[in-house]
Amino acid sequence: MLEGFKNILNSNNINNEFNYDEYNFIINFKKQKMENRISMCDKIILSHYNKLAIILDSKNIKLEKHKYIVPNNITIAQFLFTLRNRISLNSSESIFLFHKTHLIDPGQYVKIIHEKYKDEDGFLYLLVEKENVFG
Repeated sequence: MLEGFKNILNSNNINNEFNYDEYNFIINFKKQKMENRISMCDKIILSHYNKLAIILDSKNIKLEKHKYIVPNNITIAQFLFTLRNRISLNSSESIFLFHKTHLIDPGQYVKIIHEKYKDEDGFLYLLVEKENVFG
């Protein structure tokens, strides 16, 4: 099994609740009051028609940007392509998106993933991790 996947899958506790302890941006973002986060998400949705708010974090990738406003009619693969262009990776590395311990299917539309996994504040919290895929 791939090392990064092991880390994600082993980060569950006994109650099957995901632990964001190693994801500092998400932890700090969620420390804001719920009302503030809901208001922030509502403003994004009102001012950006047909777009969704995504919060990204990673343990093994230095992300320069954690907040994304993404068109709801693109696939996860298209979003991953955009991310890959913003992250410096070797040609043998690939990136994968997770929601807690669920690997996100690149063929799914962002809108479907958002509806399925969005948080109560309206944001979709995803984890992006890289893996060596060619050896």
